[in-house]
Amino acid sequence: MDNPGHDVLLVAHNQDSSNNLMRYIKGLSLWMCKAPDAPVKIGNIDRAAAISFTNLSEIKAIPGGNPDAILSHGGSVLMDEFAFHRDQYRNYANADPVTVQHEGVLRITTTPFSDTDLAWDIFDDPEEKWEDWTRHHTTMVDAIGDGLLTRKGNPIDLEYLRRGMPDEDEFNAAYMGVPLSSRDSYLGDLIPQARKKYVDGWKGGDAYGGFDVARVGRGDIAAMAEVRRQDERHQAEPIIWAKRGVEFPVMQDKAVEFFGERKWVRMAIDANGIGLETSQRITKRLGTARVDSCMMSSQDKATMMTTLRDLMEHGNFALPDDRDLLLDLKSIKRIVTDSANIRYDAERNDRGHADRAWALALAVRAAGSRGTPAVTPTASGSRTWGGSWGGMFGDRSGF
Repeated sequence: MDNPGHDVLLVAHNQDSSNNLMRYIKGLSLWMCKAPDAPVKIGNIDRAAAISFTNLSEIKAIPGGNPDAILSHGGSVLMDEFAFHRDQYRNYANADPVTVQHEGVLRITTTPFSDTDLAWDIFDDPEEKWEDWTRHHTTMVDAIGDGLLTRKGNPIDLEYLRRGMPDEDEFNAAYMGVPLSSRDSYLGDLIPQARKKYVDGWKGGDAYGGFDVARVGRGDIAAMAEVRRQDERHQAEPIIWAKRGVEFPVMQDKAVEFFGERKWVRMAIDANGIGLETSQRITKRLGTARVDSCMMSSQDKATMMTTLRDLMEHGNFALPDDRDLLLDLKSIKRIVTDSANIRYDAERNDRGHADRAWALALAVRAAGSRGTPAVTPTASGSRTWGGSWGGMFGDRSGF
């Protein structure tokens, strides 16, 4: 409002978030421009994604799913909930030059997600390569201490919020500004690279399915995943189906339905224990050539996880922006037992037992079984920041 002809681009992580962010901005702008001493007035409000002022400045909002859309703008850029952008690296690379000609500011606001993504790398800056950023950090404790109330004016109960989260790590990420750690994760350090390789709408090669059967009494989740493979390139899609407390006949019908609907070449099914009968029934309906029954032995799990890691290490695997799937993948640990054996497992929590991750690993197995293996498994084991509760935000001047 004080800078004629200076545009501001708001980049959110999806369309709904973009629309919500713009709704807040419009409400605030209308209120400010009604003041008698307002330096400008509202020139035009687009119903969806833009607001212009009488000094020729403009605010526009776009979702971050198309990084190239950022390049056609000039001015300042605000990237909202940056840790959840599908392609943080390309969004950042395209946003930074936009600020230069107009001496704009690049700002980032986000709650943290993972300690391996670009958002946290900028904020934490362990290698001191982001020196031109300033950083601000606010926890929910800070916000409550400074007087934060609900919109109805009621106090916020921190312990109530804590009880609503699956575990302490999720609470810390949502409200305390602490990212989910990948320190003990078998795949966590490779997830950012795999996310960068995801291409929305890619339909290359053939599609394969993976089905992790749920043990209803243990509270696990039945999950089905899809992987597309073309030569060595593998791309996972967002989890196709994940349900808790589903009866076996329903699971079996869903598996057959998805197999035909999504044109899977083959499906690998968890045939361990109680899953054996489900695998046998699905095999009877689809045929042995289309179903790979996996006993989920320690060796099976090791082979699937080392195969998945090998694909990711060599840049041959793309992961979608699916929070639950990514959290499940991060939860997988490589554990050396007292008897010097190695197993791959995750702690059971309210999200399940890494069920989505195992469904994905099974889909990768399906893509490489009964033919040329996908891989040979290996035994690898001014910028400112600030934010709201549990969050961070920042900006960096163009000069």
